[in-house]
Amino acid sequence: MPFPQFDRRKLKLRPLAERSHDLDRSCLIYPDGPRTPFEHDALEPLAERIVAAAAAGRAVILFCGAHVIRKGNGPLLVDLMERGADTEAETGLRLINPKRSAELLEKASS
Repeated sequence: MPFPQFDRRKLKLRPLAERSHDLDRSCLIYPDGPRTPFEHDALEPLAERIVAAAAAGRAVILFCGAHVIRKGNGPLLVDLMERGADTEAETGLRLINPKRSAELLEKASS
C-alpha cells in the first residue's frame, strides 16, 4: 500500500444528537430573497444552455459539492428542480446524507 492504512479504532463516533452544528436557517438563500451579487463570464452561457436543454426535453444534470448546500443554496437548487431546469441532481451531500438527498430528489419530481 502506498499510504499507511487509517486506523478506524481511533475514531470517536457520537450520535448525531450529541454533535454540534454551526448551521441554521439564517444561511438559506431563497429565490425571491436578498443575496450577494455574483458574476462570472460563464454564468449567462451556462444558463442559456440549461434553458435550451430543458426546453428541448433533454436531461439536465447538476453535480456540485456539499459546500454549495452548506452555504445556503439548497432552496435555489430546489427552485431550479421545481421549475424543471434540473432533471437530476447529485451533490456531495448524497455521500453524507443519502436520506436528505433522496428527499430533495423526491420533492423535485413531485
